[in-house]
Amino acid sequence: MKKQLNSPNIDHKPRNTTEAFIALQNENDYLKKTILDIAQGIESEVAESFFIHLVQYLARALKCSYAFIAEVDHHCVKTIAMYKQGEMIEQFEYNLEHTPCENVVNEKRLCCYQEFVQNLFPLDSDLTRFDIQSYLGIPLLHVDGSVIGILVVMNDQPIHDRTLAETILKIFSFRASAELIRLLEEKKLKISEQNLLTLIHTMPDIVVFKDGKGRWVEANNTVLQLFELEQDTYKGKTNSDFQKTNEFHREMFITCEETDQEAWEARKPIIFEEEIKRSNGASLMVEYTKVPIFDHKGSRQWLIVIGRDITDRKLVQDNLLGQNDILEMIAKGKSIGDILHRIIELVEQQSGAICSILLLENEQLKHCAAPNLPESYVRAIDGVEIGPAVGSCGTAAFYNTKIIVSDIGNDPLWNDYRELALVHGLRACWSVPITDKNNQVLGTFAMYYKAPHSPQTYELKLIERAAYLVSLVIERDKAEATIRHLAFHDSLTKLPNRKSFQHMLEQAIVDAKQNDQIVSVLYLDLDRFKMINDSMGHSLGDVLLQNVSDRLKTIIMDRGVVSRQGGDEFTILLPDTSKEETEVIAKSIMVALTIPFHIQDQDLYISTSIGISMFPLDGSTFETLIKHADIAMYQAKKQGENLHQFYVKENEYPASEHVELYRNLRKALDNNEFVLVYQPQYDIETKEFIGIEALIRWNHPEKGIISPLQFIPFAEEVGLIVPIGKWVLHEACKQWRLWMDHNYLGRTLKMSVNLSSRQMYEPDLIELISKILNETGMDPHFLEIEVTESITMNLDRATMLLSKLKGIGVSISIDDFGTGFSSLAYLKNFPIDRIKIDRTFIKDLSNDISDQNIVKTIIALGINLNLKVIAEGVESEEQLNLLRNYGCHEAQGYFLGLPMSAGNIAKIIYTE
Repeated sequence: MKKQLNSPNIDHKPRNTTEAFIALQNENDYLKKTILDIAQGIESEVAESFFIHLVQYLARALKCSYAFIAEVDHHCVKTIAMYKQGEMIEQFEYNLEHTPCENVVNEKRLCCYQEFVQNLFPLDSDLTRFDIQSYLGIPLLHVDGSVIGILVVMNDQPIHDRTLAETILKIFSFRASAELIRLLEEKKLKISEQNLLTLIHTMPDIVVFKDGKGRWVEANNTVLQLFELEQDTYKGKTNSDFQKTNEFHREMFITCEETDQEAWEARKPIIFEEEIKRSNGASLMVEYTKVPIFDHKGSRQWLIVIGRDITDRKLVQDNLLGQNDILEMIAKGKSIGDILHRIIELVEQQSGAICSILLLENEQLKHCAAPNLPESYVRAIDGVEIGPAVGSCGTAAFYNTKIIVSDIGNDPLWNDYRELALVHGLRACWSVPITDKNNQVLGTFAMYYKAPHSPQTYELKLIERAAYLVSLVIERDKAEATIRHLAFHDSLTKLPNRKSFQHMLEQAIVDAKQNDQIVSVLYLDLDRFKMINDSMGHSLGDVLLQNVSDRLKTIIMDRGVVSRQGGDEFTILLPDTSKEETEVIAKSIMVALTIPFHIQDQDLYISTSIGISMFPLDGSTFETLIKHADIAMYQAKKQGENLHQFYVKENEYPASEHVELYRNLRKALDNNEFVLVYQPQYDIETKEFIGIEALIRWNHPEKGIISPLQFIPFAEEVGLIVPIGKWVLHEACKQWRLWMDHNYLGRTLKMSVNLSSRQMYEPDLIELISKILNETGMDPHFLEIEVTESITMNLDRATMLLSKLKGIGVSISIDDFGTGFSSLAYLKNFPIDRIKIDRTFIKDLSNDISDQNIVKTIIALGINLNLKVIAEGVESEEQLNLLRNYGCHEAQGYFLGLPMSAGNIAKIIYTE
């Protein structure tokens, strides 16, 4: 059965106009009465009390089981007040999704579901749980139009008088919106106030809020701790109150009252500094800012006090003059002793302490500076070993940390040194380690006192600053010592360098003149070092040089001086010696350096050539003795490896010129002064471009391009042909690969590279060629190695080497055929592919019958042995025609193509 309502039956249609008017009048009267009852009930209520009374009155007036008002926060609804069947219930939260409230919020309008609301929102479990049948909700809007809440009534039966309910909700939603806005703003304000208080209380600065009558309203923890105030008792008190109850800080509170009044009278912020004494004896300097705030009538409202600890800044300012004095002394290069004594003087003036600087050497502290400590005490502790309980300084250095001993008389760190300190009147000692930029301990800085004494903040800052300045001085002194060492020593081997060797040799000459003595100079050049350095890497070469220097020092010891001149060259000075002793030492060096060096899991074999000059026989100046030893070294190298040679004047020329050429070639290798040019080779019959020969040139920085005829024979003589030949082979293979990578026509060409007989007998020749092929990516079938007939002097070895070369896939050509040891035996037995007719037979081919016969014979020989024959030096069409008629296969020469750059060869490859 439906519950009877007291309100007029607005759904019953009146029988006539009079009845309709009476019904409408009754309805209006009821609406007015209801609105008036609700309004009177909530008139004096605000905030949460307002919301509670509002939902109660709404539920009763509209005869609904439920009414609530809630805050909307994104997709969440948080009830502020909820009335349920005669009582208020606890607040709760729920999600807007799939609820009728979601429509109210999203559509920003009143929504009414007069019955069957559960069927419309089946996913809203609360509707089922509370057995809700009807729902009426209206959004509560902020002034900016956003939804901040909702006002809702619900019933377990259909809403009977919908119009009345909607009207009532619309009317009171405005007041509800206003109250909700105020409530939310109050919450925000409380949160802001709480955040502000949290910030104030966590600040290290002094912060105090006072009202217009000088009463303390809020003070942060820094203030309470500094002035020893109680959290619960300071509020509401004035500076005068604190003067009566806080005797220790009474003067401070008097000053505080005076500066407060000064700020009020100035009517603007004031800033000043004040020293605050603490009960533990320490003091600090504070910079205060006091800000007066007045209301709209000009009356005092608030005084904000902010204080910042500036003790450290004041300390720096006070010490700045002295610190600048120290830095100026450092900049001017004053002696380390003078600077350290000045640091101690400044610290002692500012602290009243007696200071000491000790430096760490081999785990011992050595006296450095302590002008005012008793000398007997300084001597007693000089050289003390650092440890975990070795007074203040030994312990500070051991742990690399600051050690404060306020009373030596009872501190266990001083158990072993207490009597020594007390006898000399020392009762307190603070020590700070002096460290370098890598935090490694260099020593200690100590402050002694004649009475027990605990450090104040500024004193700790002072000793730490002093230790830092001392570290700067020591680091600068070490840096200067390093620079001095580098100026006179080789950075790699740590041996004296040429400049240092010059000073020592010149002094040895002076001493030898006075004492009628002999001085020997040995000039060493390592054999085969460059090959090792280039093939195995410079890092391994550096290690080898270090090992060599160690062996040389072991041999010479105190008999003389070993020096590195640069590269793989060393010099040795032997003062007060003889020719016999010099020769013995030279032979010892040669023997020692032939013993293999085991580096990076491999044995390296080298030897040395030694040149020797002697004072006064071979010269009386540094330049002369070095020059003559250098010439003698070259003569030794010319004779072979691992030899020594005394300077002989008759051998000087042209040796001196050769020495210069030798050094220039070494420099050319190091500075990449060599370049390759390429001469094309052609098939005579088809005129097809078939190959290239790589030819070396020396691009001298001063003389320009130098022909190989001017340096290759000499390079072979002194052994430099080995590293030069390796460079040529590597560059040629690399260039071939570059050409082929861009060879769109698919042409493949043979690259010919010359190898000297000296290269052929290098023990690692096959490995070297294989390595270069792998590194450059060149196909070995297109590499042709040209060798001269001189290799036939050792048939067995030549056969073995050439067979190995064939084994890795390269071709072999005999260069300059007909000019050397031509033999049918080696042509038959050697695995060769081509013979090259020397240019001397081609030069006069057109006119000389003998040359024609020789050329015909060589060509016929090659054809009969199934070998290709190529002629070099073809300079005319007539020569080319004769060669064609004789049956020669291939040719090269100026008539066919000059030696040219890689770029010009590329044009031929890509376009011909």
